[in-house]
Amino acid sequence: MNKKQLREVIEEAFYEVLAEQAVLRTSAEETLAKFPTLRKTLIDLLTKEYDFFVKDIQWIAPKPTTFKILLENDQQMFLKWMGKGFEAEIAGKRYYLGKVDEFQQALDKLNEILKYASPGETEEPADDELGGDEFGGGDFGGGGFGGAGEEGPEGGEEEVEFEEPGEEPTEEPA
Repeated sequence: MNKKQLREVIEEAFYEVLAEQAVLRTSAEETLAKFPTLRKTLIDLLTKEYDFFVKDIQWIAPKPTTFKILLENDQQMFLKWMGKGFEAEIAGKRYYLGKVDEFQQALDKLNEILKYASPGETEEPADDELGGDEFGGGDFGGGGFGGAGEEGPEGGEEEVEFEEPGEEPTEEPA
């Protein structure tokens, strides 16, 4: 390689670097440029097309370095640097992304908030979405007739109560 070819290669590399820096327009892209491990983590969580899902990234605390990730559906998650990896806080639950099982759980929870949450919607679906009016106000864990202020079934049929799996009954059936 002669001097002229070397100069051309250096010039080309210089212009590529300038072009990449000119592309950094949003605060999210600037933050990702400063923190390459954050970019890698977002790619791990959301694929290389993370920019379709992420509206903004805010650096909210210097130590431990913590980021607020605003998603396109107005939901949010937090990523906190723990020294060797990030801890994700998604929908109020924390997951250490360095552990495979917690990483999978974080992916599942992130999938849920991306799938079901829309702007202004809470995490819990409303009663009408669950058929609350049709099935007794949406109380699926209360079980049967005979509660306070309700009449039992006619014809002397026995009252039936349902239990959650793994729980021990608290009262003897009547």
